[in-house]
Amino acid sequence: MEQNLEKIIKDFIEGNYEEYPKEYSVAASAGLNDDDENKYIYNEFSFQHELGSFLREKLSGEGYKIKFEKNFKKIYKIGEKGHDKSECDILIMKGKEKYAIELKYLKNKAYPYRMYQCVQDMEFMYKAKEIEGMKATYCVVVTENTGFYEKQKDDNKLLGENEALYNMYKDKIENMKESEIKKLPIIYKYFRDSNGDWERGDYVVSNLKNGAEPINIKEFKDKIKFEWKSVTKKNEKVRYYILKF
Repeated sequence: MEQNLEKIIKDFIEGNYEEYPKEYSVAASAGLNDDDENKYIYNEFSFQHELGSFLREKLSGEGYKIKFEKNFKKIYKIGEKGHDKSECDILIMKGKEKYAIELKYLKNKAYPYRMYQCVQDMEFMYKAKEIEGMKATYCVVVTENTGFYEKQKDDNKLLGENEALYNMYKDKIENMKESEIKKLPIIYKYFRDSNGDWERGDYVVSNLKNGAEPINIKEFKDKIKFEWKSVTKKNEKVRYYILKF
């Protein structure tokens, strides 16, 4: 099933399937206004619900169970630190065989914090591979905002501020202790271009007012390369990637 799961997710996003209502796909909602009664996917929760329902329809006949918001902390000991993620958006199970999926639906221009959350998901799914019976984990991201995959204008205020902060601290981070890094202001890696080059030093640091923590990506940074794809050729603004660990 591992080889087919990525294709099943891809088909749902692009609406490339039969024998299931296509209006529930991401492609069918792409480009529609939020108040359009035909738009079924309009935020992260609706994406989770519709994809999970689709997976249940496709996989239940094979004996797989679909669970939402499964907490890995108590059962699987993943996310034991206070700031670590511990609840998985979608967990697919059959006996000891497991697959985990984290989802993001990026709409607004909160580039820095949402980027941080995407990297946080990557760290979570990387760690979840340690769970007994876990065959594969996935990060699936859909966005309606070109700012997440195209270089922004130099006069973009948020981008300019973070660029300046990065230039100020880039020579210091490598020799700093984690406790010192926590005191830094915003330092983020943006989606600079379509090849998914996320790296900016070894850390992604959030704005402390959001209560987020530094993420050390040394171990899994070679696994966070991905390709943005258009959800539908009719609307290439809405794009997605599927990252498998």
